[in-house]
Amino acid sequence: MGRRHRAIRSHLPGTCRGSHRPGLQPDGSQLASVSQDQTVRLWDIDTIEQYRNIAGHQGAVWSAVFNAGGNRLVTASADKTVRVWDLATAKEIYAPLSHQAPVTVALFSPDGKTIVSGGGDKVLRIWDADTGKELHVCTGHQLAVMAAAISPDGKTIVSGGADKWVKLWDPASGKETGNLGGHAAVVSAVAISPDGKEIITGGADGTIKVWDLTRAKKRPASRRTRLASMPSSSVRTVRNWRRAVAIS
Repeated sequence: MGRRHRAIRSHLPGTCRGSHRPGLQPDGSQLASVSQDQTVRLWDIDTIEQYRNIAGHQGAVWSAVFNAGGNRLVTASADKTVRVWDLATAKEIYAPLSHQAPVTVALFSPDGKTIVSGGGDKVLRIWDADTGKELHVCTGHQLAVMAAAISPDGKTIVSGGADKWVKLWDPASGKETGNLGGHAAVVSAVAISPDGKEIITGGADGTIKVWDLTRAKKRPASRRTRLASMPSSSVRTVRNWRRAVAIS
C-alpha cells in the first residue's frame, strides 16, 4: 500500500509534468489525471495502470472531477470549455459548455444535478448537469476565478480568485452571500470541511486560512472593505505549512 501511494505521489508513467488538478473517483478506485497535453487519462489505483485516454479538448486541461456516482467526469480547459464525459463510453454527453476565457475549475454538486465552473472571465457559471443548460452566472470577482468548492448539503458555493477574495454564493439563485478578505495574494485553493462548518483556503501568500462558515455572513461592503472585522476566533491562519504547522 505504501509503495503504491509513493508511486502515485511521485509521477504517473506517461503523464506530462505539467499536470494540474487530478480527480479521484468517490470509491477511490480510479484517478483522472489532467495535463497540458490536452488529454485526460484514467488510471486504476490498484494496479497504477492507465486504462483509458480521453481526448477532445483543444487546450491544456486544468481539472477533472467525478460525480458522486463515479460514472461521469467534468473537465475544465484552457480552450474556454467545460466538457462532461460518460465514462462508460469516454464520449461527451452534450456539446461543450462555454466560457469567455480559459476555465480553471469545474465540479459537480454533491447530488450531481448541477455543475459549477469558473475561470478567466471572472465569473462562476452554474449549469444543469443533465442538459448542459446554463442556470446562473455569478458575478463579483474582479479577476480570474481560480478555485471553487460546494458544501456537502449543496447550499453554498465557495470560490477563490486572483483578486485575493474568497466569495460565497447561493447556488439556487446565483447571488453572492459572503465576501471574505485576508489573503495577500491569489487564492488558489478552496475546500469545505465534511461537516460543512469550515472553509479552508490556500493562497500564493504561502498561508492556509480556516474560516468559520457559520459566521461568514453577507455584509454591504465595497471592494475596498475586507471582512477583517470578523471575530479573530472565526479565522485561523496556518503559516509556513510546508515546513511546520503553526496556527495563530
